[in-house]
Formats: sequence, C-alpha cells, structure tokens
Amino acid sequence: MRTVLLAAGSSEVFLDDRGPERVLRMSWHAEHRIVVLSLWSGNRCTATFRLPIAQVPAVVQALTNGLAELAQATEVGAARRDAVVRQLWNEPAAAATAPRQRMPDGASRMSVRAVDAVIRACTRLRTRLDRR
Repeated sequence: MRTVLLAAGSSEVFLDDRGPERVLRMSWHAEHRIVVLSLWSGNRCTATFRLPIAQVPAVVQALTNGLAELAQATEVGAARRDAVVRQLWNEPAAAATAPRQRMPDGASRMSVRAVDAVIRACTRLRTRLDRR
C-alpha cells in the first residue's frame, strides 16, 4: 500500500496494492473532533467511518500491536528457515562421511545429489533474503 499526501495537510490517501482505483482516505475534521475514514473506488466514495478523536489512540495502539506481531512472526519464520537450512546443510555432510551403504539403482548417490541441490538453493535464497 502506497501513501499519497494531499496538499491541504488535513487528509491523507492510501493506495491499495490491488490497484490504484482502490483508495482509503483519512481526513481530519478538528471542528467536529473526528477523523473520517472513507473507502473509494475510482472517483466514487463507497463507505465512510467517523472515528472520534478520543478513539484514535486505541486505533494507533491496535496498529502498533499488529505490526509487532507481524515482526515477531517474520522473525520466527526466519529462524525456522535458518534451522531447516542448517539441518539440510549438516545432513549431507554426515551422509558423505558415513560408511558407504549399497542401495539399489544408485539411489544413495542420487539422494545426496538432490539434497545438495536443495542446500544450494536454500543458501542462495538465504543470501538474497539477508541482503534485504
């Protein structure tokens, strides 16, 4: 979602990432002590919500809590990803140093190659994610 600031300073527009015709507009009305949230489709207002200024801190707190939860979920996801990469990285090394077991049709070599390919892919993915 991108933000577009309006010149007057009393309102702000947020563009939906699904398309520029979908817009959330927030306008401040100090004289009425409200914030009006309106949903727009193109040039047509489809819905409004009048939020009393006294309730704005609760909305801000809810948004802050949501952002904190998202950040924590992202960290947990990254930790899980790292654990899987570490596990995949260590397994082939253990398999390579283990005594050779004869498996039908060369399945052992093929499995090790497949795991190595996954490790390389995970390593490339991790490198890309770490750059962000």
